[in-house]
Parts: sequence; structure tokens; C-alpha cells
Amino acid sequence: MQARPEVLARSGNKAECHALMAQAGLPILPGLRCQKSDPATLDALQALGLPLLLKPAHGGGGLGIQTVTTAAELAQALAGVLQQDQRFIPAGSTPEVLAERCLNPVRHLEVQLLADGRQHIIALSERDCSLQRRRQKVLEEAPAPGLNQQQRKTLHALACQAGAAVGLDQVATVEFLFDGQDFWFLELNPRLQVEHAVTEAISGEDLVAWQLRLALGEDLQKFSPAVTVHGHAIEARLYAEDPWLGLPAPGQIDTLQLPDGPGLRLELGVYEGMPITSAYDPLLLKLIAWGSDRTQAHQRLQLALQQLQLTGSQGFQSNQAALLNVLQSPAFAGAQLNTHSYEQLLTPHEMPEPLYSLGQTVQKLLAESTPGSARKRAVQPQAYNFWRPAHES
Repeated sequence: MQARPEVLARSGNKAECHALMAQAGLPILPGLRCQKSDPATLDALQALGLPLLLKPAHGGGGLGIQTVTTAAELAQALAGVLQQDQRFIPAGSTPEVLAERCLNPVRHLEVQLLADGRQHIIALSERDCSLQRRRQKVLEEAPAPGLNQQQRKTLHALACQAGAAVGLDQVATVEFLFDGQDFWFLELNPRLQVEHAVTEAISGEDLVAWQLRLALGEDLQKFSPAVTVHGHAIEARLYAEDPWLGLPAPGQIDTLQLPDGPGLRLELGVYEGMPITSAYDPLLLKLIAWGSDRTQAHQRLQLALQQLQLTGSQGFQSNQAALLNVLQSPAFAGAQLNTHSYEQLLTPHEMPEPLYSLGQTVQKLLAESTPGSARKRAVQPQAYNFWRPAHES
């Protein structure tokens, strides 16, 4: 079920939403709203301090975001991201970019909310979504490891405060960056997210049912007085992509044998013999493992991935091997993770050095390319423009 139009409008434009959250007292990274690339704007951006993240104010899924580390690349990057934003706005509207101070290293945390539109808002625990490739989530877990009780309480309170600021009336997620000391508002998504299953696993709540109940006018004052979290859950997303380069690998699924075991949940919409094209979201299936603690959930997910048989032809590959590589790393076991950890853990010893070097070069070119540039046309085929999901963040 969808939130009211006014809630969607308040949360749909990143720049406007950040301004609203700043007024509501949420912690916001130093930033600037930009509608053109002129000398005055560029001077103001440099005054914020580098590095910066330039984000299209509209759209989603991390599309069009660029990291700027030097003043020399600022003008071209800003012009390119403004052009990206033009793709997401109605004809005749003015494109806009939200520029923010870039934090690194940083964790990506989010809080699952229920809200009934009467200022009754409940936080159903939080998730850690730091393990990402090209700002697309790959592994998520709940609750977020390493937070103390006060940090968790603060994070949930900030999320509820953000929900109240937009008049939230549905199932939603509020996302934050966490630098180890402070939480910084990132965005609010007034909808159900792909990774909602890990919250369902630890809370016992059916979030799809809650969408319907809230749409029918359910009053959250009737909700149980306390949210109880049981155990730990981790989700792995299986994508149709080269496991090391992360590039599209469509084809045909020839073998699909699913794992089974205690605490395991599977969500999928694929089958043996199914053709996989690059015209749609590359997500094939999700494996969610629940355990009495993080260690047990971690072990169960590794076992499930080892049992999974997912092979194909006509160029088909999946990221199964990369997921196992990350899950078997000491960094994951110790929960020493940030938004760059996933790609950093795919190190040269997992693949031949020439292939690794090629992958690094391709990723660098993709990251640096701007819309319409000759470089982008050379290394990024048209099919790739549709590969990354535009609806998921």
C-alpha cells in the first residue's frame, strides 16, 4: 500500500526532504542545493570541503551519484549529475542536485517504521545495509551489530522524529549514515523495502499485512506496548552478474536447486529454464537466515549458499561465489564493515590478477563517466543503463 500523495511529495525530492528534516531537528550533513553549474555555485561547493557526494534530487537506487575528490573535476561532475536528474523530473521542471560532505568510512543503517498517520509511530528495530556494490545493497542484517543500547535508542528516536516530520502514515524506512559516533539522516522511503524480511524474522511481524492494516485505518495505539526482538537475521541477494566484476551476466538458468534447513527463508521468482535478460532488475532470489544469535545466523546463511545450485548458460553468472567470499572473511565475522567493505573484500587473490585489474579499470571508468560523454558510450553499453534497479535504494 502506498503512502498519501503529500507524504510521497515530501520524501520524494532528496533536497526538499533534507531541508524539511533540518527544520525538524534531524542531524544533516553539511550540504548545498544546486540548480546550475556556475562559478558562484562551484565556489560555494568548494567552501563545503572535499570530498563531496553529488546526488540527483529525484530518482533513486543510487543512480547518478558521483563522488568528487578534487576541485578540478567539480564543474564537470555537477553538470553531469544535473543532467542525470533531468531524467527523473517532469518536462519543464528544473533539475536539482543535493551536494553533501562525503563520509568515509561510514556505515549505512536504517530503521523500519510503522505509522498510522495520527502521529503514532513505532520503530521495529534497525538493519545494517553497509555491504553494497555501486550503492546497491547486497547483504543486510538485523539488528545492526555493534550498537550499544543508548545508540540504538537514539537511532530509533531519530527515525520516529523523521516520520513525524513528513506525516508518515504507512510502513516505511528511514536511512542514516553512522560514522561510529553520530547518525546522519540520509533519506526516508515511505514503502516496503527488499530487505524487510530480516526485520520480519526478528520481530515476528508481517510487514505486508501491516501495509494492508494501516491502509484500512489501523490505530497503532492498539499495538503491543513493546517491540520484542528475537535473535538475528541476515539476508543475501543473488544477482545475475559477474561475481568479481559486478557487471551484468544475463543468459538462461539451467540448474536451480534450493537449500533447506532450520531458520532459512527463501524468496524468489525464477525457475530452471528461465531466460534472464538485462532489461530488468538483476535480482534473482533472496536467502534469509535466522539464528538465535549473529553467529548462528551467519553459519546458516553460509551453509545455505554452499547448498544452493544456481548455474546457467548463454553467459549467465551469479554473485554466489562473491557472497560466500565475503561471508567467510574475518571482517564479516567481526562485524568490521562499512559501505566500501564489499568491494574491498573482493581482493586480487580471489581471481587472476589481469582480470582483477580489468575490473578495477572498468569500475573506475563507470564511476567517472558522465551522461553523454564519449567515455561513457565507449565502456557502458545501452543495456547497462537499465541494469541497476531504479526503484531500490
